[in-house]
Amino acid sequence: MGDDFGTGDFKWTNGGALAATDGVIYCTPCCATQILAIDPFKELSMTLHNNFRQHPHELGRLFVKDEQKCDETFYKSAVRKFGVKKFFNLLKNAPPWMRNGPRTLIATPFHS
Repeated sequence: MGDDFGTGDFKWTNGGALAATDGVIYCTPCCATQILAIDPFKELSMTLHNNFRQHPHELGRLFVKDEQKCDETFYKSAVRKFGVKKFFNLLKNAPPWMRNGPRTLIATPFHS
């Protein structure tokens, strides 16, 4: 954990451990001086934030299929990985500049 990743290859041992308490994947150092922490939910949050910033009139492209990567929409992928409740809590707590689209989305009854 930290910002100094240094240079070179094979800094962390193969594999990592998924923490049940926070959902973060932790990788132990091999030739590094810090622990690598991969937070998939934070990555989702940052991607959602960027998508809404870049595509505000398309609801952040939530329902556009990504045919190159996984042939499913961002919304479907997020719900599959994190569940409907956690995803909609993320939308509900979105920054003020992107709340109009997500609030409209949350108010619709299609996400059961």
